[in-house]
Amino acid sequence: MRHVFATFILAIFASKSNAMECPERNRFVDFGQKDLQGKLHKGGPIFRAFDADGTPLLLSEQTDCLEVDLLAKDGRALDIPVVSQVEVDMTVAKLDLLHLRLNASDDTQIDALENVRVHQERLVLPKAIKAQGADFVCMHAKGSVEISCQFAPPYKPNAPLVIYCDNETCNMPVLARSETLNVSTAWAQEQTDMEALGANISSKLQTIVRFLAPHT
Repeated sequence: MRHVFATFILAIFASKSNAMECPERNRFVDFGQKDLQGKLHKGGPIFRAFDADGTPLLLSEQTDCLEVDLLAKDGRALDIPVVSQVEVDMTVAKLDLLHLRLNASDDTQIDALENVRVHQERLVLPKAIKAQGADFVCMHAKGSVEISCQFAPPYKPNAPLVIYCDNETCNMPVLARSETLNVSTAWAQEQTDMEALGANISSKLQTIVRFLAPHT
């Protein structure tokens, strides 16, 4: 999992060299696509950056805009910036989460496979404690405070989805929304029973999927 975070950090630093100033408000953002030479262009996954009332959804200070040759325009003839990362404003979205971020990726399948590695290692430990529900498998290694739970991915890339929880927080480092777009989030948690924890995570995932549906 540390490697996944390191990959994200390196991607952010790399993007800073190609950074540009973002519009004051974004109605839509474009996560871009790379050509065969690795050059970034418009035309990637789009995020609708306002809610049903027209209120802007994104934290401007957490939006990283990148410079490309030509930007697309929305129905109001406003530029759609190409971005590497955005973060949703929880006060506007009214989600019971600590944060919700979307990150561009060269390959979300690789990110997800790296994230699932620790969970897979626990599956074969002889003294690991396992709890299973209709849509999850949770594991707890003896001597560790962390519980890892794997769920069926809700999106078509079918990249493995694992959430890691300690006594205070659940972290979802990688939810592959598409082949080139990751969602990451975290939330406070108080469950100690693994089956109850799995059910709680399942509910959180459904909430996140419902929220993203009209936006991505």
